[in-house]
Amino acid sequence: MQRPSVYPYTIKEPPGVNVNRLRNTLGLSQRALAEKCHPTIEHTTVRRLEHNLGFTQDTLERVARALGVQVYELFLPPELAAWPTLPLKVRKRLAESIPRA
Repeated sequence: MQRPSVYPYTIKEPPGVNVNRLRNTLGLSQRALAEKCHPTIEHTTVRRLEHNLGFTQDTLERVARALGVQVYELFLPPELAAWPTLPLKVRKRLAESIPRA
């Protein structure tokens, strides 16, 4: 059973909110996600990333790989959380329409 976070989440912006959502969906603690990264990162790095307190491209790539997503998916607005489950045809159509918007 996972304990609720003692840190209040005041920043609800990507990529932090998406890392937190995906991590919780997989039932991973911050420490477990950090250990799943290759090479391993510190669990405090995951915490900083979830709070958008600083991260590097390398960290994003490791975390995304551990979560089973592409790096760009971490930056999708939270409203598009269903993006990975959308059919490929729909994702392509949405991706093509974004530059025109």
